[in-house]
Amino acid sequence: MNQMLRFFLISLFGLSVIPVNGASDLDIVKSKWQDYYKKATIATFYSASVLNGYDELKLANLYLDSARGVLEKNQQYKHLLNAEYKHVNALQSELEGSKLISEDNLNYIYPPYSLMMGHRPEFNQIDEAEEILIENLLEKVLNLNDPINKGIIRDNADFVLTGIYPFDKNLFLVTNDYFGTETGQYAIRYHEIRNILDSNGFERYKKNELIPKDLDLICNAYGISKLLYIQILDQGSVIPNLYYKGVYLKTYTKGSSEIEFVNYYEGFRIDKSESWVTAIIIMLLNLCFTGIILFLKFSLSVKKVKGETSFRKKWRLYLISSNEKIKA
Repeated sequence: MNQMLRFFLISLFGLSVIPVNGASDLDIVKSKWQDYYKKATIATFYSASVLNGYDELKLANLYLDSARGVLEKNQQYKHLLNAEYKHVNALQSELEGSKLISEDNLNYIYPPYSLMMGHRPEFNQIDEAEEILIENLLEKVLNLNDPINKGIIRDNADFVLTGIYPFDKNLFLVTNDYFGTETGQYAIRYHEIRNILDSNGFERYKKNELIPKDLDLICNAYGISKLLYIQILDQGSVIPNLYYKGVYLKTYTKGSSEIEFVNYYEGFRIDKSESWVTAIIIMLLNLCFTGIILFLKFSLSVKKVKGETSFRKKWRLYLISSNEKIKA
């Protein structure tokens, strides 16, 4: 239909009309590029967090190559994608610099080195990788100086409001339980937040969009003037089995017009629990192979037969028994 309309307008007015689907095609190209580029940047951050190991740098470069490939396959839009090319070239330059620095490190030369040295505890047998990442980030927060009272946060007894975005009730409960077992803080429970805030306020809470009016209601409910507000945000867990999250530590004073920022931490956690079964299978195969080698070594004997000229008949294989050799 679009092509017929275009043909009609050209015939009637002698005008050239830009294809109706041109803009949408460009948007699709940019969307594909953005998807790969975002993964490349996150993989770059993750690589830096583990000393730019060989496999991590390779992953970042693979995603960046895919982003560049999207641009190169759509040369007709090259003049409209200058910013995208600029971003790709800048990230490529950074990755090349990281590679030059890390090429002399054992972490790059011998990829399993960091795992063997205990720097990569990625085989999770007790908790989910995402939960472990959140707990590790909270641990950093708990060791900070308390912005409300003297001492460190872990040792004090403040009221704490935790938020998860995107909201996940299970991760919320994991966070609150961690405060309950590791600190003397009172982490406000899910049902309490739901009862204190109205429906609009609760929706703002789940969307990480609380306003001072909402926090005043929480302060009034507990008769407090100050509140610790900890926000746990997913910063782009778009690479399979790689979690990337950040934790904001903020405070709120009753009657204030804004929420005050205190500190921020972020981290990565790669989940290789699915590789555990594969690792067990490989270990069992290695044990079987080793057993076969040992059996052949101690149970078989090869001897040269005197007087034989044929190579096939010259050597004989014997199975060694406890008391005698049986000709095989």
